[in-house]
Amino acid sequence: MQPFFNLPDHQSAKEGALRKHLDSKMVMRWLPLYELCLYSGSCNRAAGSSCYSQATLNRAHRSVVQLLEEAESKQLANLLATLRTTAQQLRTAEDGCRLEVDDFIPSLLVGHGLQVESWVRKTADLSASLVLIGDGICDAFVGSLYELGMEDNKKLLEFQGKRYVAQALTRVPLWGVGPVDVPFNEAAETKILSLEGGLSHPRLLRHLESLGYRIQTTSARRKERQYQPMAHLVHHLRLPLQPLSGQFCVIEPKPIDHDVIGLVYSASYAEEQPYFHSLMEQLANQLRQTLAEQSRAADMIMKLNGG
Repeated sequence: MQPFFNLPDHQSAKEGALRKHLDSKMVMRWLPLYELCLYSGSCNRAAGSSCYSQATLNRAHRSVVQLLEEAESKQLANLLATLRTTAQQLRTAEDGCRLEVDDFIPSLLVGHGLQVESWVRKTADLSASLVLIGDGICDAFVGSLYELGMEDNKKLLEFQGKRYVAQALTRVPLWGVGPVDVPFNEAAETKILSLEGGLSHPRLLRHLESLGYRIQTTSARRKERQYQPMAHLVHHLRLPLQPLSGQFCVIEPKPIDHDVIGLVYSASYAEEQPYFHSLMEQLANQLRQTLAEQSRAADMIMKLNGG
């Protein structure tokens, strides 16, 4: 587990001694501080209020990881779980939660009675998000559930011995679009799609290939100095974030596919802590409202561009 803060180390005599000396007293001193920074709001705010540098917190993290591997007899792992649960309870009591989200999720959650701290998912692999939830790094994931092939409102998942709830919130189209000044009527042109990394689900790739499309990722296109204009697969909810009115046209009369946007959280923790279950229900209701607003805005953009 890596910390979310990785700033350059600043040498000092005190920090140099910490780097060389590891013992149980140090664990008892640093572990609560590390948990505070990792699980209770902004790392920068916590570090600033505690007057500790980011470099010191980085070394505290490394020290804790090393000592926890060696300290089963001292039951320090139980202490870590206790601190983690306590921090999560404090956040929930204040209607606060930490979310991993896809980059097209609106930021309208803040200011609707929820204290939300979020960061953008870096990979389309949902299993990486499940690990973060299972380890208590975040409370929930909000974004594309395409790879689950969901049709029902809720789905129970099991991953690495832990149970999760995947709750569908809305279903939105995936569009094939291209520049208005490039003809896409010929079959050779319409069968080439540029695909962003956030949509690179293996299941989606197989589906597109079954429809006869040739797929080229944005990373592959960046490596080419020159390339022919081609169509893009665009997520419906991304349209309001990048208004392109009058600049593109729809290459197909109907969506190429659909995506399910949903919420994923720990099933066992929701069963153990009723207030956390209530918080997730509140979050789901707020998400449905904001996603509906963003979807309506995307509908208007598509109408302006012939969708």
